[in-house]
Amino acid sequence: VYTTSSWVFDRVDPDLNGLSGPLRRLREGNVSDNNEPADLLATLLMAGGLPETAVAPIRSLDCRLMEADRRRAFRPEGHSANEFVVVLSGMLAKFRADRAGSRQIIGVSLPHDVILPHNGIRLYGLQALVKSRLILVPKQSLDRAVRHSDDLRQYLWRAILRDEAINHERILNLARRDAASRVAHLFCEFRERGGLAEPNAGLPLTQQQIASITGQTPINVNRIMRDFQRAGYLTRERSRASILDWSGLEQVASFNPLYLRQENLTRAA
Repeated sequence: VYTTSSWVFDRVDPDLNGLSGPLRRLREGNVSDNNEPADLLATLLMAGGLPETAVAPIRSLDCRLMEADRRRAFRPEGHSANEFVVVLSGMLAKFRADRAGSRQIIGVSLPHDVILPHNGIRLYGLQALVKSRLILVPKQSLDRAVRHSDDLRQYLWRAILRDEAINHERILNLARRDAASRVAHLFCEFRERGGLAEPNAGLPLTQQQIASITGQTPINVNRIMRDFQRAGYLTRERSRASILDWSGLEQVASFNPLYLRQENLTRAA
């Protein structure tokens, strides 16, 4: 359970059904860093659509497990982009800061999501929104694997297209949707991306984090959450909130998950 200024959302991890033993134990917190991280990475990416033909190159990667603490930045702005980052559990935010030091969340990576390396630096920083477990791979190691696997290249290309689609939808949210629709859309998108369970599911996000992602104030988010409670979309018991009516939230958000679907992210010939 994660405390907010006046709300608490139940933590709900993605569905573990069908996951292999090592990955299930990792999500449940029962895996030590002594387990082979390359095998865990291969299992995770296969659950996210990686073809079996690309498994051997993944298992050849130089990988290490790392835990990211939500109390401090995992990587500051301007850090080297020479590592491939994969989220195993939790939530990892991309952020930018203004001259006064105030941070703006510009993106959130969930389990199965990847952050690709490149030459140079990342202009954004990375920080866990909740306690998160990551796999890190040096760029040189990933480059070697990609050179020997067309399927892995296609998988990473789809990851780029998916990030682009999510960013386009975020721009639409901020530019055209009202405040309540933005919050409802955020919940629906995170459920679709992270497999939040129904019907009593919540998000491990504070009001301040929701406000940053949706471009409004925490006070306004609190008002929206109360409106959602009165409409029956969620329930509040003391300081604990759980989502009850996903179809109602989808209507508020005008949510259409097609932009997240793999079949819509095929590379053009």
